[in-house]
Amino acid sequence: CSGGGVTSAPVASRAPFGAISRAPISAAPVSLAPATTSTCTQNAPVDLVFLVDGSGSVGTAGFQASKNFVNQMVGQFSVGAGATNTRVSVVQFSSRNTAASAITWGTSASSVTSAVNAMGYQAGGTYTAEAIAYTQASIFSSSRPGAAKVLVVLTDGQSASSPGTAAAAARASGIQIFAVGVGSGIGSSELTSIAGSSARVFTTASFTGLSSIVQSIATTVCTAVTTAPLSPPTSPPTRSPTRVPTPRPTRVPTRAPTISPVCATSSPLDLVFLVDGSGSVGNSNFIISKNFINQMAAQFGLGSGPADTRVSVVQYSSAGREQVAIGLSSGTSTSAVNAAVNSMPYQNGGTNTGEAITFVQSNVFSSARANAAKVLIVLTDGQSASSPSTAAAAARARGIQIFSIGVGSGIGQTELASIAGAPARVFTTTSFVGLSTIVSSIATTVCTAATRAPTRVPIAVPPTRQPTQVAVCTQTAPVDLVFLIDGSGSVGT
Repeated sequence: CSGGGVTSAPVASRAPFGAISRAPISAAPVSLAPATTSTCTQNAPVDLVFLVDGSGSVGTAGFQASKNFVNQMVGQFSVGAGATNTRVSVVQFSSRNTAASAITWGTSASSVTSAVNAMGYQAGGTYTAEAIAYTQASIFSSSRPGAAKVLVVLTDGQSASSPGTAAAAARASGIQIFAVGVGSGIGSSELTSIAGSSARVFTTASFTGLSSIVQSIATTVCTAVTTAPLSPPTSPPTRSPTRVPTPRPTRVPTRAPTISPVCATSSPLDLVFLVDGSGSVGNSNFIISKNFINQMAAQFGLGSGPADTRVSVVQYSSAGREQVAIGLSSGTSTSAVNAAVNSMPYQNGGTNTGEAITFVQSNVFSSARANAAKVLIVLTDGQSASSPSTAAAAARARGIQIFSIGVGSGIGQTELASIAGAPARVFTTTSFVGLSTIVSSIATTVCTAATRAPTRVPIAVPPTRQPTQVAVCTQTAPVDLVFLIDGSGSVGT
């Protein structure tokens, strides 16, 4: 840590798989008290999350050893409620959508230890990718603006789905990840894909070996957080150098995004998000969908001015269950959109995309401004119960530009193209965690289309004999300029 934050206590070396001998694990609970002397006494805030594998391969004894490891790790940091203290959250994961927090932002070692000791063993599958996405969406969304964000992933098995994309998205949002692998059930390549660097990967041959690498991991984490660029802390000035502010997109923001808009149009835009809330999505993925909308909204210049962008968000599932989270007249600020989206409950149900498009055309775009470009973004992971092509064609005929986003393999390119009207307006990702990686691409495409779209009926103006405007280009170099003018029948007189 800066200013001598890391103590001179002996540090265990980082061991490769198999270097630590396998020893029998006692199934008896051991409630280890946090260490009295902290290894990391940093003077900058840290929000530290432990993501603990509770899958079937871990076993009750292994899970108890994992809880002891977390308690020992917590003892290495200055946990407290102060502006420069460390806060701790602990999340267990196993099967898809079963991640659960034992504690969120504990501000004392004793409260964290109590919560960890009371955490029951889940058993189940190993869904590390979904768990990382869940943690980014549901835990780090409430981290402090000036705090270093650290995630320690402890696992003993290969993830059912590759965690690389989810981990990359988390790291891109400013979360530093450290991977701890136990046993031979998980390879170094997957651990590295989680951490982003082999220097942030730790391994041990058995759960009993975890206690021997506590100080090594804590020292590495402490060094990283005191040298990592942070946004300026809100606490009193310290001796630490001023950090460079960084954008902080999160999966479920609790405040208005601070990133600069990608699309700063000078013409009005009424933008509607139609979000799939069907049963195949699942609660955790619906949270990711909501965060995607918040990230997208931040890409546009929202406001109540005549040339600003307004946003509406509608959830759909079974026929007749369309829910308007926020209408165009209210969606004039990112904070208003964020609040409405974050409070939008997951419906669960069928997938009736065609009916939902018709609903949006009749009930949301009916209040669109006369001179505004009208854009609809449809986010879905499944085939519609009835073909959406007719409804989509009718909407496009009314001047609504549609962009479709397909997640996973449950929906085909043909249906997505029938919604958008052109393959160039179709976007796909293999999983919900990949949505954050295509935000900028979608926003840029939408912005380009919206600014080129005709927003009013052109008025014929007789040509003047001589231009009355002042020349824009007064260069001193010669230019040969040719105009190629369309004189086809569709142009008209």
